[in-house]
Amino acid sequence: MPSLKDYRLRIASVKNTRKITSAMKMVAASKLRQAQARAEAGRPYAEKIKEALARLILAIGQREEALPLLDGRGEVKRVLILAVAVDRGLSGGFNANLVREVRRQIVARTLEDKEITVITVGRRGRDMLKREFPHIVIKHYAFNIKYETAEELTTTLIDLYEDGKYDEAYVSFSQFKNVITQIPVTQ
Repeated sequence: MPSLKDYRLRIASVKNTRKITSAMKMVAASKLRQAQARAEAGRPYAEKIKEALARLILAIGQREEALPLLDGRGEVKRVLILAVAVDRGLSGGFNANLVREVRRQIVARTLEDKEITVITVGRRGRDMLKREFPHIVIKHYAFNIKYETAEELTTTLIDLYEDGKYDEAYVSFSQFKNVITQIPVTQ
C-alpha cells in the first residue's frame, strides 16, 4: 500500500504536468494566432492577383491570334487535376476533405468518359490518393513553398499540355475561411 509520501509525490507530479501542459497550450495558442494572422494578411493580395488575372484574360480575349493555354483545344478528352495538400501530420481533416473533393472530381470526370491524371503536392494527399487511384497519380511534389518548386511545377504543367497529355486542368486546394474551417475548392 502506498505511503503518504508516495501520494504527495504523485500529487506534485500531477501539478507539474498540469503546469507543463498549460505552458504548451499557451505556446500553441500563440502559434495559432500568428498563423491565422498570416493567412488573413495574405487574403487581400490573393484577391488582387485574381482580379488582375481576370482583367488580363479579358484583355487577351480581345486578340486576333489564338493562345492554346487559354483557349484550349476544343473537345476535352483528358483532364489533369492538381491536388494541393500538406506534408505534415495533425491535419487529418484538412487532407481528408481535400482528397474527398478530388475523389468527387475524379468520379465526375470519369462518368463523363474523360481520361484523368493527377499531380499531387503534399505527401499526405499523395498517399491517400495513390491508395485508391494508383494508376492516375503521375507526379508528386513535396509541399515546400519555394519559387523553384513553383517554377518546376508550372514548367511540368505547360510541358504536359503541349505534349497533349491533357486538354483541361483543375486545381484542388483548401481555401482558408477561419482556423477551424478550410473549404475544399476545385477551380
